Amino acid sequence: MTTIIFCLCFGFLWVIFAIYPPLHKILRKQKTYLTFWILSIVFPIISFLSYDENKRRNEKDIIFCSLILLIFMILYRYFNMYILKKYGRNLYLSINYNSVWRDDESDDQTTLELLFQVLLLVVPLSFSYFLSYIFIEVFHIC
Repeated sequence: MTTIIFCLCFGFLWVIFAIYPPLHKILRKQKTYLTFWILSIVFPIISFLSYDENKRRNEKDIIFCSLILLIFMILYRYFNMYILKKYGRNLYLSINYNSVWRDDESDDQTTLELLFQVLLLVVPLSFSYFLSYIFIEVFHIC
């Protein structure tokens, strides 16, 4: 079950950042954002409830990877609100490296938004791995 949750969380990030970046626009709708927010809270709960002491090390790492979506949702909301206050518009994600899709917003992306885009990809993955390392290697909790 934990592997499926990890695949869903990582797949969500992969689709937004590598396959179709304009998909992040669905998070601008309050109802959609709330749905993903609830999922991002439910996924770690399910992962932690399915914890088994007899699992191998790599299976225990995946439990913390279920936090990827939660961290992404928190950062996305914060970055979007910051851009909304600073520029009076929503966060724009770049698709300039992608030759298949075209998006007018992508051309208007600022350097700050590019930094936010990189942070949205790197921080959730790094933080979940960091938590896994802390709990499993340092404290030997899991």
